[in-house]
Amino acid sequence: MGMSKFTQEIKSEIADKYKKGEDVTLLCREYGISRSYLYKIVKLKRKHRNPYQKTTYTLWDIELMKRELAVLKTENEIFRKSGCGLSASNDEKIAVVEKLKEEYSIHTICKTLGLLKSTYYHRIMRAPEKKWYEIRNEMLRPKILEIFKESKERFGAPKIKIKLEEKGIAASVETVAKLMKGMGLICKQNCIKKYNPTKNYYASPLNILERNFNPDAPNKCWVSDISYMNTDEGCCYICVVLELFSRKIIAYNVSDRNDTDLVLTTFDKAFFDRGNPKNLLFHSDQGTQYTSSRFQYALQKNNVRQSLSKPGTPYDNAVMERFFRSIKYECLKHKTFQNIDELRATVEEYINYYNGMRPMKTRENLTPNEFERRYFEKNRVLKLLFKRIKLRETELYFVDLVY
Repeated sequence: MGMSKFTQEIKSEIADKYKKGEDVTLLCREYGISRSYLYKIVKLKRKHRNPYQKTTYTLWDIELMKRELAVLKTENEIFRKSGCGLSASNDEKIAVVEKLKEEYSIHTICKTLGLLKSTYYHRIMRAPEKKWYEIRNEMLRPKILEIFKESKERFGAPKIKIKLEEKGIAASVETVAKLMKGMGLICKQNCIKKYNPTKNYYASPLNILERNFNPDAPNKCWVSDISYMNTDEGCCYICVVLELFSRKIIAYNVSDRNDTDLVLTTFDKAFFDRGNPKNLLFHSDQGTQYTSSRFQYALQKNNVRQSLSKPGTPYDNAVMERFFRSIKYECLKHKTFQNIDELRATVEEYINYYNGMRPMKTRENLTPNEFERRYFEKNRVLKLLFKRIKLRETELYFVDLVY
């Protein structure tokens, strides 16, 4: 039989024989047709079969369909868990393989995502191991960022290093500074011109302190000064009293008037809060508020000696000047204030931070509160030990009298 048109009966006969498993080559020879034509007849037969006609499947067909269904389910799970499609980059697909290789075989994942296994293995073998300092830097970056945000962007590398050491993390200032630069972290500070505080210095007869900014105990010397800050309602004045031993701000006041009442109120608050200390030295500049008869009378009444800086010599009160530089460049100059209440709240927040959170290099890298607390704790223990020694000596004395 040639290549002429076959009737539907003959086509059905050819398709049935093919379905029964007869050899394709023998069928082509029997009917004188090519393989492609045979497959075309079988395909058309499947396409035009009666949909209501019951289809018979062999056990092998059922097993193949089960395997195909399992593969499709696995591929769907991989796509759902990976979150990326076939159009994703090789780097994204490799990351998915690393993520899911414990659940599925690498072959299955690569086949599903359309990634060559050779590409995956080449990239994995080529990737060098991280150096120890890279691992350290990855650990340090979030810690540095956390401390930087807690300080409200006021801490530079030296202070962040101190805070890291408090958490048991060792890092040099240079390392912290390098990581901060890479992260784009810039603290709220200004560049100050270095100076020699002893240059052209001569003592003033009124300057009892004579730049001795390191007393050996608390409440021996206080320093004070006044600065100003503009608000939308006008200029306001900030008066501060600082205890030199711990560098703690022990009193402050914010007012819209720069007069004697401002310094008197601040001094009275400090003197009362600190328990009316004895043999106190109070140092300030020679502003009219501090040299007024009312303020000098208040000092004399409380047996407080007064020390005054030489006119035009801010270095005589350097610690106080340093505090005002810090509060302005770390806090006040970055904000605008509508009224005195907003300024007062900001000053209070900064002083709490200054006393309780800001470490000082000149005070063993401790905060003023912590430095003072350790002193009193140590002093309390020494007093207790001294009392025990005296009690023991008394007991031994009476024992000697008895015998």
